[in-house]
Amino acid sequence: MTEDTPYDPTTAPYIVKSQMIYHFARFEISGKTMVATVTDWSGNIIDAFKILPPTRNIFPAHDEKTSTCAPTLIASPFVSKDGASHQGSQWIVRNASNNSIVYISSCLDEGTNASYSCFDTQHLSRFTPPQLECGQHYQWQVVYQDSNGNTTQASALTAFHTPAKTGKGHRDNQR
Repeated sequence: MTEDTPYDPTTAPYIVKSQMIYHFARFEISGKTMVATVTDWSGNIIDAFKILPPTRNIFPAHDEKTSTCAPTLIASPFVSKDGASHQGSQWIVRNASNNSIVYISSCLDEGTNASYSCFDTQHLSRFTPPQLECGQHYQWQVVYQDSNGNTTQASALTAFHTPAKTGKGHRDNQR
């Protein structure tokens, strides 16, 4: 995007709907929870959301070397203070050297066959991502969504590395 090119909110990956109107936002923070309310000049609420405290990454722990090139990521259990249930999780794995996304939970739009970021309703607190290579450094985090549509903050970005490829003609680097 250049200075002459206006920002197009419809190209942002998490935008569901956008409007160009004057508005203001109110953020209420209580402990580690934030409630946001976005209101137009007439007093109509045009958006509202709650961001809950982050979940905690359990395995692999920071800078841990996994025993397999297909590790199962494990996060802390979902906790709700208002009776909501764990609806979905968004798993994110990045290449640690350049911060590029290697995997993000995604869904397929049946009408267009386009892939889009979404919450995985099957793998709530454990997930084995595809496409990880042996001998690489990665980072992972997860965001939980509750049955009310609220999300947690993303968990801390946690680095890990997969073991070197082993097999006939290869040596394991673990000495």
